Amino acid sequence: TSGLRIGEQLGLKWSDVDWDQRRLTVRSSLQREGGAYVLGEPKSETSRRVVSLTADAVDALREEQQVQRKAKLAAGRKWREPVPGLCFTTDRGAPRCATALTHRLQSSLAAAALPRLRWHDLRGAHGSLLLAGGADISVVSHRLGHSSVSLTSRYYGGIASSLDRASADRLERDLSRS
Repeated sequence: TSGLRIGEQLGLKWSDVDWDQRRLTVRSSLQREGGAYVLGEPKSETSRRVVSLTADAVDALREEQQVQRKAKLAAGRKWREPVPGLCFTTDRGAPRCATALTHRLQSSLAAAALPRLRWHDLRGAHGSLLLAGGADISVVSHRLGHSSVSLTSRYYGGIASSLDRASADRLERDLSRS
């Protein structure tokens, strides 16, 4: 429910989560360089952003934190954090692999008899749902970390156009109440 790119999600650190304000700060992206995981720069300057979270997302992060704490205790000396403080790690402390997550997503979708989706399609669904729900395109652009509103408009222009009728109808209702 955040609209983050997979590298941004996997690069999140616990220090990026503001529990009280229910938001997270995107500061970096997890990347693989020369066989090692490193935190790199986000895709663009506008990819550095603060994103508000749903209550369900906060609950999921709290659950992930508990699972990680238990895994760390169970692993003992085998716990290794090549990138310290990440939110999403394996049961031994290594960063989670984007490819493995994508395969797991595919398996889950197939088991539920749902169509194949790429991880990036989840971002598209996020943006589409926000626009369909009436969010301003500039808000959607910010949440997705796009470099410009015009980029967001290019990707979601068809959805925005289809919402034009609903917007006109809503305006007509609002004006008739005045």
